[in-house]
Amino acid sequence: TTLKADDWTPMANISYDWNDNLMTYFTYSEGFKSGGVQQRNAGVFGASAPTYDPEFVESFEIGFKYGTEDGRFVLNAAAFYADYTDIQLELLAPEGIAPQLDNAGEGEIKGFELEARWTPIDSWFLEVALGHLDATITAADPAVTGSGGPAKGDSLPQVPRWTASSSLIKEFGLGDNGTVTARVDYNYRTKVYFSGDNDPRSIMQSHGLMNASVGWDSADDKYSLIFHANNIFDKRRKQYSEQSGSSSVGFDILARDFAWYLTGEYRF
Repeated sequence: TTLKADDWTPMANISYDWNDNLMTYFTYSEGFKSGGVQQRNAGVFGASAPTYDPEFVESFEIGFKYGTEDGRFVLNAAAFYADYTDIQLELLAPEGIAPQLDNAGEGEIKGFELEARWTPIDSWFLEVALGHLDATITAADPAVTGSGGPAKGDSLPQVPRWTASSSLIKEFGLGDNGTVTARVDYNYRTKVYFSGDNDPRSIMQSHGLMNASVGWDSADDKYSLIFHANNIFDKRRKQYSEQSGSSSVGFDILARDFAWYLTGEYRF
């Protein structure tokens, strides 16, 4: 089986600086993802292994970036819309056992993102972010709807509707002995579906995670050492879940429980 795909991917951006503190912009772009061969099932079909087509997307984004003159407050915002054609999703193979990529129809993603960073006093930093995504199938391919594929109106897999995060950071200057940075991070995301057909047995529930770290950087910025503690409250959650197409059996892959580790770096 031989495939060939090519396409133009234009991009245009216009931005305007209203003053030293505020910039607005608009971006238009197109993109595509190449098609491929169903290699997992190629042995079944031999030289005529099934293929899937390229995926195309047309996207629009508008936003602004704002920062105070003293740099203590920064606010960025963006709203976007993406229209997908021949969207590629992981579905069940025709025999109903192995998952494979296939074209599931048309979809769209629309949403917004907000990011802010505030320095209330020297060496203290607060970062917050909020995101919203409405990712849905707008037209389903009937050929795949019955084999794990989505129906019109289903949510795209692996896309949470809401995400939020916050970080509190404190820096301690040690003079010639470098800098110590301590931070606490909280991340929240709403429920996501793992399967294209939004199987209620194959989801990650809404959850929040708390992480923390303490790091040291040398005064010459050549050395660093960081202690990390992830999932401090030992939140149990799925990282992936899949249901068998030939039986009621499913399996879950669990994400890591509480974990700590050290990282070090030397910069030449």
